[in-house]
Amino acid sequence: MTKKGGTTIHNKSTNSSSSSSSSNSSDHVGSNKTTTTTTSIVSEEQLINTLVSQGDAIKYIDEIVSFGSLGLDKRDDKSLVDNKSTGTTDLLNDPLLLQNYFTSVVDTLIDLKKHLYNNVHNELEKSARVDILSIQREIQSLEENTLKSFQVINDKNSIVGRIRSNISYDQQLRKRLESIESTLVMVDYFEEYDGYVKAYEKAIKENDIVQSTRHLVKMETMVNIGIPDSLQSMQPLPRILPSIKDQLKKRKNQLKTQLLEEFTNALVINHLEISLARDNIYQLIGALEQLGLLYFIVSSISNQIYKSIIQPLLSTVQARLSLTKNESQPTIDISKNGNHLKLTIDIQEKNKISTIDNLFNILKNMFEFIYNHIFGKENRLMERFGTDIWSDISTTIISNCLKNIIPDDPSQLSLFQSIQSKPFEEYLVQIGLINSTQQSITEFINNIESHFAEKKRHNLLAKARHIIMTDKFDSIDSSESVIGESQQNNGSLQLYYFTPRSIFKNANTLIQMCKTALYESLQSSPLCSTKIYQGCRDIFDMFRFMYIKYHKDKIKTVPLLACLYYNSCLFLSHSFLILSFEFQQLKKEKDTTLFLDFSPIFSKHANEYFSSYLMDQLNFILSYYDGCNGLDDTKDEFIMNRTESSFKRMVNELTRLSQTCRSSLTREDYFGLISHFVDRVLAKFIELVLKLENISTIETTKLSQLCSQFLSLEQLFLYDDESEEMVKPRLKLVRNWKKVWQLNKILDLNLSEIVTLYNKGELKRLSNSELKLLVMSIFAEFDLRTTFLKTLSTTN
Repeated sequence: MTKKGGTTIHNKSTNSSSSSSSSNSSDHVGSNKTTTTTTSIVSEEQLINTLVSQGDAIKYIDEIVSFGSLGLDKRDDKSLVDNKSTGTTDLLNDPLLLQNYFTSVVDTLIDLKKHLYNNVHNELEKSARVDILSIQREIQSLEENTLKSFQVINDKNSIVGRIRSNISYDQQLRKRLESIESTLVMVDYFEEYDGYVKAYEKAIKENDIVQSTRHLVKMETMVNIGIPDSLQSMQPLPRILPSIKDQLKKRKNQLKTQLLEEFTNALVINHLEISLARDNIYQLIGALEQLGLLYFIVSSISNQIYKSIIQPLLSTVQARLSLTKNESQPTIDISKNGNHLKLTIDIQEKNKISTIDNLFNILKNMFEFIYNHIFGKENRLMERFGTDIWSDISTTIISNCLKNIIPDDPSQLSLFQSIQSKPFEEYLVQIGLINSTQQSITEFINNIESHFAEKKRHNLLAKARHIIMTDKFDSIDSSESVIGESQQNNGSLQLYYFTPRSIFKNANTLIQMCKTALYESLQSSPLCSTKIYQGCRDIFDMFRFMYIKYHKDKIKTVPLLACLYYNSCLFLSHSFLILSFEFQQLKKEKDTTLFLDFSPIFSKHANEYFSSYLMDQLNFILSYYDGCNGLDDTKDEFIMNRTESSFKRMVNELTRLSQTCRSSLTREDYFGLISHFVDRVLAKFIELVLKLENISTIETTKLSQLCSQFLSLEQLFLYDDESEEMVKPRLKLVRNWKKVWQLNKILDLNLSEIVTLYNKGELKRLSNSELKLLVMSIFAEFDLRTTFLKTLSTTN
């Protein structure tokens, strides 16, 4: 058994007969029967049997409804008939009653259908004993009754019809009420907006810019985000909305113009002067902020203040660590005349800012004036102002003021640390101009020892750079330098011997400056000592990379300067050994090699540079052979004259180079250099002669004349006031010297004389192959020539 709504339905099959007479109405279905009694309603089974037997549900509609509502509505004992007769019940306002009505009707219809199905099923089982036609007629009668029942229920005057009518009317009423409510909301919206418009126009007439801005902002809020949903959902949108937005935009632009004009007249910033024409200027800034012009106006203020006040103020700073007696200082004056307020910084020629503390005091008073009277003590506005202006101010103070008064004497460091930057920057943090992490001035002052050491290093490098760039190429002998002084000692420094030579005077100056700085570093703090030591090393790195680059053109064209640069690099290389020995204490403290690592670097640099330079000079000298036509056809007078001229220029160039190198290089370096150059010149001459073919008698004479010009090169191996006897042993350094003169003999002698010299062993410098080439080129075919050539071919 299941319950649905308030009605009990039996699912067991019934044993009642299918007869349509009223006598069967008393039959009961199943053995488990549940009887529900009320004062006026029969049991469920009886009601169903009655409805089936009578075939008219409308007749018993009141009983159906009353029976279905039993147990569901405990608070209402009135029947549907009462409600129907009075017509005063609003079913929509009593949803529980409406539910009972529908539930009763539907449940009853379902029970009727089930009961009908059960009866049909039972009767079909009895079909063998019952007349089928009679049963069909009964079924048809039942169906007709069912249709009639549904028609009666669905009739407009029935309960269902009345319910539908009430529901439709209620829905229409609700739609009308919603429409009226939306209209009222729109009316209220436009009425409120109109109120703001009138208030705005009134404020404009009264020239109350601040109040008019407030009203405009409310109007803008209503137009942008306050439009009712019912108005926004209308399609197409009412024309009044675009019109309102256009009017609002015009009003906003007009108000911006008036506000900016008002603000410009209220705040005037001139040279070292700020004038306020009204007391509540910060209210104008607030109004401009509401219109989205805050960043623009604050940036404009910061830019004007920096250009008109801060820059002129900082440019007058001639800071010192202490004041002289009775020295006057600039002052800041704030005056008021009615609503007009004025700040003036009084700086004259005689009372310029001479201490950093005085500068801080002036800046503090100025920022306090801006904080109180322009930004209305609003820290967030000062923060924005500080974002635009403080970085430039602090950087200028540090670079143009504090760095200039870093003391040269370490005893004055405490005086520098007494500068009152911390209270100044703490006040700026308090008013919001900067945050606690932006106290760069205090941080700089607290790190004075590091800046002092860096200044020492910077001064060293600046002085060294000036020496390098303004070098006049003056020279001294290395014996007059620090190396010469060391070698005069009787101590172990004599081990670092350096052969005297000419060097740049400024190379010695750099070494002396470095020694002085290193002695000072021994008396300084560890940090300062390290900076000075690094500065000294940087001096010579700068010399190595900068000197040759800066003076490249002069050194390249003047051999003397090239020699001096070569000597100076070697001088510095040896000086680093002496410095490392003298300052062994620093070597232990720094746990470093000091300058020992620089010695091989400079030595290598000197050799590489000078080798490259000499190679260029040698190629230049040998280039004169290019105008000699390969020594061929010298019998032609024009060719001979041109060749002879080239030989003279080549010899002169060698002589000029030797004079320069003789005066600047050591003897060892000079003889090695000049012997190499002469040897290469002679080797080139021999090579060209051996390439000649069919040399005529006239040509051999001309070649001998050319060869005789090399005799003047012997003077290159003599210093002034030296005996000529010194030349012969020095010419042994020239490998091709004897060879070229043996070649000259062959050019001058006949073949029989050449054979005689060969047999005596006086032509050993020339190989047999070279002699063979010469004989074949100079002499015509005859017996002696054939015999001698055969001898040269068979003899090693």
